[in-house]
Amino acid sequence: MTATPLLVLRCRNCGADVPITSPATILVSCEHCGTLSRRDDVDLETIGEVAMPARLASHFTIGTEGRLDGRSFVVRGQIQLDHGAGLWNEWAAETDEGWVWIAEAQGKIQIYREVEVDPARLPQRDLLPDLDPDTGAFDPGTAKGARWSAGDLVEIAVRGARAGLWTIAEIGRGSVVTCRGEFPIEIKVGQRTTYVDLVRGGGEVATLDFTRPGHAEVLVGRVVQVDDLFLDPSTRPEHTPERVIARDVRCPECGGEITLHDPERAITLGCQHCGASLARENHVQTFAAVEASRRVRSGPRIPLGTRARLRGDDVTVIGYLHRGVYDGGTLYPWSEYLLRAPDGSYRWLVESDGHWTYVEPTQASSFERLGGGLRFGGRKFKHFTESDAEVLTVLGEFYWNVRRGDSVTAADFVDPKAGAMVSVESSPLGVTSSFGRYVPRREMEEAFPDASLPAAQGVGAAQPNPTDLGAIWRTFAILFMGLLASCVAVRVHHASEVVMVGDFGPTPAQAGAEIVQFSDPFTVRRGGANLKISVKARTIDQGYLDVTGALVDEDSGQVTTFATAAQYYHGVSGGESWSEGDRDGSTMLGRVPAGRFRMRLSARGYDRGVNTAYEVVVKSQVPRALWFFLALLLLFVGPIVASIRAMAFEGSRWSKSDHPWSSE
Repeated sequence: MTATPLLVLRCRNCGADVPITSPATILVSCEHCGTLSRRDDVDLETIGEVAMPARLASHFTIGTEGRLDGRSFVVRGQIQLDHGAGLWNEWAAETDEGWVWIAEAQGKIQIYREVEVDPARLPQRDLLPDLDPDTGAFDPGTAKGARWSAGDLVEIAVRGARAGLWTIAEIGRGSVVTCRGEFPIEIKVGQRTTYVDLVRGGGEVATLDFTRPGHAEVLVGRVVQVDDLFLDPSTRPEHTPERVIARDVRCPECGGEITLHDPERAITLGCQHCGASLARENHVQTFAAVEASRRVRSGPRIPLGTRARLRGDDVTVIGYLHRGVYDGGTLYPWSEYLLRAPDGSYRWLVESDGHWTYVEPTQASSFERLGGGLRFGGRKFKHFTESDAEVLTVLGEFYWNVRRGDSVTAADFVDPKAGAMVSVESSPLGVTSSFGRYVPRREMEEAFPDASLPAAQGVGAAQPNPTDLGAIWRTFAILFMGLLASCVAVRVHHASEVVMVGDFGPTPAQAGAEIVQFSDPFTVRRGGANLKISVKARTIDQGYLDVTGALVDEDSGQVTTFATAAQYYHGVSGGESWSEGDRDGSTMLGRVPAGRFRMRLSARGYDRGVNTAYEVVVKSQVPRALWFFLALLLLFVGPIVASIRAMAFEGSRWSKSDHPWSSE
């Protein structure tokens, strides 16, 4: 490959030099007058003049050099096409191993290479839907049954590789608008193209091109990022924002002036004054009315032409769609604003019940179906809703043909934790997908300070839950471990201490009998600690023992009373043994001062006529599990309340979906 001309021929129209840089060149255009010529060995055969391509923002120009999979390439030619969804560029690039095609649309780049396919296993032309005799487009009504429709699986058997299944993303007809540069094939400007676009996971793409007679041409490729191509900066076009000069057109229905902010690409125009729908067949003709004026029932809250900065993008609002779903006779509407960035790419701003989502188009091959959900960008999205969405209002300008009454099947998948949504819209002839992120109201107010934004109602489909249960329960776990560690530390550094052990009794067992006894003096060394007084009547049997006492501070004379009891009964009933009660009893005294103490004990009870002896054990600074459980209960309050709030929030969200109360 070389940029140095192999030979220079003369244009038959203007006489200018036409350099030929590749031996494979068959078709070439004159850079001076736009004449398209077919090359023979020594001369050029004039085919006709072609218009200069529309100025679309691009990473490429003729002469751009780069590397693809380790092999050098240079861009030789540019084709501009229109498949009814706006203009885009395809670049013919020569490599060491042949030619590749670089498709560039809405900021996405796809690399295609023509491959050889087993003719016996090549998909046949008769699988295409029928053509509408009036419009020349495919008839959606025939894209079913024995004919192909979007979403069907197609097998492609590439020679030298195993056959693979691909999903149909689009079936369509388009046209070649213009071209310039050099090409290894013949190109007919104005020719209608017939194509079937295919995708499969991992960013793989393919096209079945039925434009020429005979078998379909098969091109297989993948989605790439511009950094993957290692473009030579010196051969790239200047990356300045695309300068779009707005111009006014007059509505043929009402005579009102309409300002175009995207004049190169606008295909459909909805008059803001009378509601008429206007369209043009190509990018040269003026707009013609295709639908009579109709009263606009729902206008945009954000005026068309508004410029704003949102999520780091400078955008202009150029179009407004009011769409809705009918369910049981009830309309559930939402609004969509088409935004145009300076680089020529498009975004959407979608409003539903006062909740906003910032949306970018994606490749259908970029997500993977997972049962009822899908995976996109390494995250899982749950199915939210699926229904037939109808266009109710069309205002402003759009880069594709859109009419009131147009309907597609729209499916939404959400990942609320990330505030994200993937939308897939399908019709018999095409599948499109987009990725959106929830935009908080404050951010919308900052971006559009003069707009009259509607109040939010309920919970948005992709609105993040303000309660982060994961963080709350992680905090709970940390606090719980801290509580547990503090309890262990208290137990280690303030272990309970036995300050008195004594045996008392025997106690007269006759009813009403009572004996009073005194303990030996004992010392409590740690002031402010509790005391646990335990009574152990090991020999009690079929009876009870009540012990009342008084703790006497020998230094101050202060008296603290207490009481506890032990009882134990057992027997046989219905052939089964039973027992109840406990031979031990205890009580707690809180915050006892340090000092010398003595206990006065009074016991009475009944034990089958047998006197009962008992032991008294006094311990100081005894850990109480009650305080631990009370503290644990207080720790639980926050997470439980937060969980209830989070569940209520999710319940409100999923009540609007096809799967009420299905939040995880």
